[in-house]
Amino acid sequence: DVKAIPIQWIKLVEKVDEGAFRRKHMLQIVVYPGSPLVMPKCLYLQAENINQQNQWLSAIRKACLTNHSMLSIYHPGAYITSKWSCCKSHDKLGQCYVYILVF
Repeated sequence: DVKAIPIQWIKLVEKVDEGAFRRKHMLQIVVYPGSPLVMPKCLYLQAENINQQNQWLSAIRKACLTNHSMLSIYHPGAYITSKWSCCKSHDKLGQCYVYILVF
């Protein structure tokens, strides 16, 4: 039962395709504590509206600016029924070729 996530464990925060859960305003946070004994986890959150979703994305990204090893590619979907909704891959640890643009 996690009550707080250390900022340095966050490796990605991005929007999730609406079709993945059939819900609007979803976002994902990929958390990895850096231990070889612990697998990365993807946490899914739903904001009340698009403004709140963008505020959460902005605030978390800003807090993570100094994090090392942030992911540059990711799955915009969700891992449901043993495959990713976006690319249909069964590889849970693999990544789609959806790149995060950094300006």
